[in-house]
Amino acid sequence: MPEQLDLFTEGRARRDAGLALLDDDTYETDLWLLRAREAALFLASTNGTVTIDEVRDEVGDPPNPNLCGLVFRTGWKFTGEMVESTRPERHGAWNRKWRRD
Repeated sequence: MPEQLDLFTEGRARRDAGLALLDDDTYETDLWLLRAREAALFLASTNGTVTIDEVRDEVGDPPNPNLCGLVFRTGWKFTGEMVESTRPERHGAWNRKWRRD
């Protein structure tokens, strides 16, 4: 089992390093993240929970699709509920539902 935990730790470290590269302080990135985070807050305050599809419906697509992972990075908690994506290009993938932490 320790071997498996090491793989998870390595995977999370790589994820965090990749997300750090996205947070590059370009105007387009910063603007999209700001708008997406504001939309997520509004939607969660209205509905109790929010998905990334709902956020993208409000603010449009990000300049880099991997930016979606930064929207709920801090201050949010995964509810444990998953819903099927409404976006055809996601081919029926599942989205997490988030609520404010």
